[in-house]
Amino acid sequence: MVPGDDYVDVLGVDGYNWGVRLTSTRWTEPEELFGAALEELRALAPAKPILVTEVGCAESGGSKANWVRRLIEYLDRQHDVIGFVWFEHDKETDWRITSSPSSARAMADALARSRGGRA
Repeated sequence: MVPGDDYVDVLGVDGYNWGVRLTSTRWTEPEELFGAALEELRALAPAKPILVTEVGCAESGGSKANWVRRLIEYLDRQHDVIGFVWFEHDKETDWRITSSPSSARAMADALARSRGGRA
């Protein structure tokens, strides 16, 4: 019996690409950001679906639009990841998908091409 089977239906993980927003951070690709955590969750409960419960990307240090595209492509390849929640907030940095027209368009285009073709 998997731990929490009576109480847990979905596992969750969050991750943020802070870019170079802070002196202690660097640009981090989606695979690097989520790869190890997804493997740990799969080892813990191999039959449970996974939800990325929070994700965001800063504008500083790389192309947020390209990062968004790579995130959707990466998550599409993860058979057990059932979705994600974008952190749509201007807080420590502007995490919003609408922080630039190019990142908003990248999200719309990537979702239109994703697993279900839903945008």
